[in-house]
Amino acid sequence: MARMTKAEFWNNSIVNDNLSEIYSCMKICHGKDIDGDELLQYAWRYSKVWMSEYRHTMHEIATFCKELNRNFDFYFKIICR
Repeated sequence: MARMTKAEFWNNSIVNDNLSEIYSCMKICHGKDIDGDELLQYAWRYSKVWMSEYRHTMHEIATFCKELNRNFDFYFKIICR
């Protein structure tokens, strides 16, 4: 895969589909409601290749979310309102 610019990554339909599934899984299964822009920033910073390879299966998404949930405090800052 050729290098992707940030704009191409943000507008990539495969990335957006994967992030949509991750958002849903994190909210429903792990009780974490992550802002879409924050999730996109995370993906750009930590998992560009995985997100943009192909549309992942729900099993792959669930496995990814388990790991993300396990290390949630490392990747995201929790702000109380």
